[in-house]
Amino acid sequence: MGMSEIVMREAAISDIADLRRLEQELIEFERTFDRFLHKTDITYYDLDDLISNSKSIMYVAEVGSEVVACGYAQLRESKSFITSEQHCYLGFIYVKPDFRGQGLSRRIIEALSEWARGQGVSHFLLDVYADNSGAIRAYEKFGFKPRSTSMELML
Repeated sequence: MGMSEIVMREAAISDIADLRRLEQELIEFERTFDRFLHKTDITYYDLDDLISNSKSIMYVAEVGSEVVACGYAQLRESKSFITSEQHCYLGFIYVKPDFRGQGLSRRIIEALSEWARGQGVSHFLLDVYADNSGAIRAYEKFGFKPRSTSMELML
């Protein structure tokens, strides 16, 4: 697929069924990194809110009528000890396997970043599994750096 065939656009409520399918693909992929995810059907995101709330935006990449990638940005209040009053949290950055390597995650992050800067926000955070080296490399290419490490112990 050439990049000219890929349309980037803001997600709409009518995209929720496609986004739910992508969310399930993401969850299935993330089970390889997190053995504590429930084995039954789970969801991560309130898609209605992410699409309709003025403090968030979701973008999709579409080929024909197929949504092949997505991501959201959400304005959040920063902790009182952080210098920026609010930050932009990025999430659900997902590209279907057949469409990886075409710069879609970069294009989505650029669109989300542009929206956030338009909201007056320049501090961005996201979470990624420590073993997800592919995603980490993609985020590092965009300029993200590790800030902290979350650790766990299960007894």
